[in-house]
Amino acid sequence: MGHQFMVDMTLGKLARWLRILGFDTVAVREGSDRDLTDRQNRLFLSRNRGLLAKLRGQSHLLLRSHGVAGQMRELFTALQITSTDLPGTPRCSLCNMELIRIERRAVRPFVPDYVACHAARFGRCPQCGRIYWPGTHQRRMGLFMEQVFPHGTSHNADLGSLRCGF
Repeated sequence: MGHQFMVDMTLGKLARWLRILGFDTVAVREGSDRDLTDRQNRLFLSRNRGLLAKLRGQSHLLLRSHGVAGQMRELFTALQITSTDLPGTPRCSLCNMELIRIERRAVRPFVPDYVACHAARFGRCPQCGRIYWPGTHQRRMGLFMEQVFPHGTSHNADLGSLRCGF
């Protein structure tokens, strides 16, 4: 099993990106049951020093960066995660469930006609039903990942294929 994270609400954008990359990431609100980090072997991530001080012995990491790319660099550096260590199965950016592959004919009623005709792969969240496909956003995601892994990554050129491997 790979890395599992729990983030507080100050890191909501980071949680979405970690899920897109395939990391099991739970977001919690202030006052939630944070002892899940121990029971589920999750690393608690926050920018809030006071909150982390209350965790008493639970695994945690203070992130200092304000931007998501910087937060990901901090996290990946601390855990020695490289671009080749990214999980292979993307997760729903909202629900955190692993996406399942779905056939084109099954998504046709739920996606724009152009997407139904041209997208090569589709994934669906088994919990919320949201449908994912590699689209024009792939290039922007690749550029973003170049900020996270500035010294090169074999995945930057084809991030969509990596992330849409459902």
